[in-house]
Amino acid sequence: MVKLIKLLIGPFTISRPSNLRDGIMDILGGAVGRVAFRYQPGQEMRDKALLGSGILGRKYRIAEQRIYTRQPYYTLVDATTGANLGLFHQDSIEPYSPAASR
Repeated sequence: MVKLIKLLIGPFTISRPSNLRDGIMDILGGAVGRVAFRYQPGQEMRDKALLGSGILGRKYRIAEQRIYTRQPYYTLVDATTGANLGLFHQDSIEPYSPAASR
């Protein structure tokens, strides 16, 4: 039964949910609509929550787009070292530019 559900879930997600409940919720969420990504791989970003107004801080680069439980997430890497920093929700990052910090 679990293998059948995983087979059904596969086409609807890029990043597969970790358990059956999340998988079912992902399928049900797929009936509501498509996930829209604001940013593209390769775009330079910064973390909104860690910085005050007027400070650019660390520069990240989007390595890939991912969908988890019908939400847009991005895998970010450090722009200078290339170190993987993990998944960030779309609302927690913004473009890295002097205009974005004003």
